[in-house]
Amino acid sequence: MGGGLVTEALMAGLVDEVILHQVPVLLGGGRSFFQEFPKHVGLRLLEAVPASGVTHLHHEVIR
Repeated sequence: MGGGLVTEALMAGLVDEVILHQVPVLLGGGRSFFQEFPKHVGLRLLEAVPASGVTHLHHEVIR
């Protein structure tokens, strides 16, 4: 799923939760998952699960 589609879905209120898997690697470039948001999107962290080499983040979208 591209960043444009995810951004548009969030702006249209079609997303209830966001689950991200964060891998701490510095690449120095690459594609952003999200595009620039025209307004603030509130997220509430529901769960953070650290694992070997990754952190799993589960957020609820606040409306």
